[in-house]
Amino acid sequence: MPLHQRTASDPPETMLELAALVDRTLHEAGVHPRLWSTGTTYTLPLERPLDAATARAFAARYFLTGLYARDLNVERMYFYNWGGGKIPIVRDGGTQRAAIIWTVAGSAELTAHRSATMLHRLDGTSHPVRRGDTITVGQEPVFVEG
Repeated sequence: MPLHQRTASDPPETMLELAALVDRTLHEAGVHPRLWSTGTTYTLPLERPLDAATARAFAARYFLTGLYARDLNVERMYFYNWGGGKIPIVRDGGTQRAAIIWTVAGSAELTAHRSATMLHRLDGTSHPVRRGDTITVGQEPVFVEG
């Protein structure tokens, strides 16, 4: 079942409205099939391309939205090569506290939590952060360790 935003230029989080409707409808009907989202909108090739930064941000946010949609019984999310595999989410070395944060539009400033140690961006850059530092967050997700 394609659970996706209505157009390529819509934020990936807009698919959650459709996922909630599907989950509620199936629940009311008394059926509970395994839900998978098998990609983005079929009209993607017909739409204007996104700029590189927005495409990179949307690819990461699509994946993260899929994780969030697990509460709506979406078991799996697939997207096919939206910019490759350099999303810095998978980390080796055991369990650690972390947050992935972004905005749907615009930007916001947050104060780093007392345990924050490192901020990673999708472009591969990283820099240390300490308690009280200001972290500026935009539409591209950032990974904050600690």
